[in-house]
Amino acid sequence: MNISIDGYNICYRITGDGSETVVMLQGWGTELAVYDSVAAIFAGDNRYRFVQFDFPGFGGSDEPKEGWNVDAYADFFCKLMQKLGIAKATLIGHSYGGRVIIKLASRDSIPFEIDRIVLIDSAGIVPEKTAIQKLKIKRYKSLKQFL
Repeated sequence: MNISIDGYNICYRITGDGSETVVMLQGWGTELAVYDSVAAIFAGDNRYRFVQFDFPGFGGSDEPKEGWNVDAYADFFCKLMQKLGIAKATLIGHSYGGRVIIKLASRDSIPFEIDRIVLIDSAGIVPEKTAIQKLKIKRYKSLKQFL
């Protein structure tokens, strides 16, 4: 399906008709079809309505006229939620989609309620290093002067 937001043709898909809405925010460079297996899991449970979409510039959605930053993608997502009439949802963010969710969650207000957040290998979160990784880094830095 397609929807128009700010003059951009946006490709999206809704699977299931449950009372709980789950929205997948894609990773950079991917398209909604990449997450069809996730949609199938939620479709198998009649509690959920699963929403997938292509960010502008990816998959079947129109390319933005100029480059967008994280704030622009977050603003777009708020407009998408309003246009689809979604007032409350669980957000799943993969990679860059997680970064957009983090941006949304840090705002003072957004036009919908976030029920839960699931981040998968999200950009913007630095993983904690193990003791072995820290030791290897320290050893490399100390030996680097001799190279």
